[in-house]
Amino acid sequence: MSFDLYFYKKKGSTVTEKAIARFLAIHSGLDTDNVTEWLFENKATQVYFMFNLNEEKNDPDDIELYECFEDYDNTRFSFNLNFLRPSFFGLEAFQFIDRLIAEFDLFVLNPQGSHEGPYKATKEDLFSSWNQTNLVASANRFNPLTCGYLPEDQSNEIWEYNSRVSDTQEQLGEAYFVPRIFFMKTKKDNQVVTLTTWTQHIPCIIPPTDYVLLIRQYRKMFSTANDTVLISRTSLMEKLGAYFEDFPLKGCKIIRPNNAGKAQKGFNTIPQGPPLEGFAEQIPIENLYNAK
Repeated sequence: MSFDLYFYKKKGSTVTEKAIARFLAIHSGLDTDNVTEWLFENKATQVYFMFNLNEEKNDPDDIELYECFEDYDNTRFSFNLNFLRPSFFGLEAFQFIDRLIAEFDLFVLNPQGSHEGPYKATKEDLFSSWNQTNLVASANRFNPLTCGYLPEDQSNEIWEYNSRVSDTQEQLGEAYFVPRIFFMKTKKDNQVVTLTTWTQHIPCIIPPTDYVLLIRQYRKMFSTANDTVLISRTSLMEKLGAYFEDFPLKGCKIIRPNNAGKAQKGFNTIPQGPPLEGFAEQIPIENLYNAK
C-alpha cells in the first residue's frame, strides 16, 4: 500500500528534467547522475520515501490518465510514500515536496485526492490526504504482538527532536553530545517506551524520554570497569538533576562541562538494574503505528 504523486509543469516552462534530477540527487545524498530513482533516508528520524523518473507512457489508458492536461506537461517524476507508518513520515516527506514545488514551480497530480488534475498542492493538504488513509490502514492492520502504538502527538514530538539533532549538535559544538531518541518495545507487555543514552557523564542533552541508558567506564580497584545501567529518566533526575539545567528544546535538560565532572561520582555509583536486553528491544519503525 502506497501513496503516489505525479509532478507537472506549466506549458512553456523552461524547467528541465536534468535540473529536477540534479536537485533530487543532491538532496537525497545520491549525488550521482544517470539514475532514475532516488531514495531519501534520514538516519536520525528513520523516515524514508522515494522519487522516480518514469518511462514515457505508451499504453492508451495511461496516456488518458497522465497526459490529457492541455495546460500542463508531465515531468515524468513521481513520488512514493508507504502507508502503515508513523504520521511523522508524512510531515517530513511533504516538507520536502513543498521545497521541490517551490524550487521548480511544479504542480501535483494526486490520484488519492479530490482534484481532477494537477494543482498547487501544499504540504498541509498532501499530509491530510495521506494521513487519513494511513491512520485507518494502521488501525485495521494493528497487531499487538508485532506492532507498537504511540499517540500521534507524542511520536511527532520525538520526530521533531530527532530532526533537530544535527543542528543542535552543531549549535553546541564538540564539547557536548546530542543523543537521539529511540523507540523501544517492552518484552513483558509489548508497550512502546522511549530511550536515550548518556555516555561517561560527558556534557550532553537529556531529552524527555521514558528511560536513559548510562554507558559507563570507570576505575575499579586496579582495572577499568565497563557497564551499562538502564534507569528511568525520572529516577535519573532525582539523583543527578541538580547538575542539569533547562534547555530550549521542549522537555530537554542539559549538563554543562562545569557540572559534568561534579556528576561523575553519582553517575558511576548508580546501582545496576535489569539489563536493557531483558527489558526491551528497539522496534522496527515500520511497526510503530499511531492508530490501533
